[in-house]
Amino acid sequence: MFAEDFILVSPPEVANKLAGPLIVDSNNNFLASLLGHPKAELIRPITATSGMQAQLLITNSKNKIAAVFINIKLSDNYSLSVICCANLFRPAVPIFLLLESRQEMPWSKLELRKLGISGVIEKPVQYHELLEKLENDATVEFCY
Repeated sequence: MFAEDFILVSPPEVANKLAGPLIVDSNNNFLASLLGHPKAELIRPITATSGMQAQLLITNSKNKIAAVFINIKLSDNYSLSVICCANLFRPAVPIFLLLESRQEMPWSKLELRKLGISGVIEKPVQYHELLEKLENDATVEFCY
């Protein structure tokens, strides 16, 4: 093999090939802060501001999704529908819930397990912290 047999890939091209997390939150400022994080250039997050938009992204098999992070306080009240859709169309993809600061969890730990939830994360949170949760998915505990 010679050096010319290898194709060099620049970081933006790599970012297009890596599966990123789907982050569902109706807070545009929060989503913009995640998109502006330096790690977002390497692993580009997919964002949705409504449950309906998230379901369309999940059901489209062309979208590479590494995980689903969903704020259970969506403005359109579709959070449970998004969870069910993710379990149906992406059964191997972990699902994490995002809670607003000091928000009360509406479901018990048993209900979360039955829903297939991998973990609960309290906002505010940075993009690199979401990626760390993905790396440690096997050891995620319900921390609320």
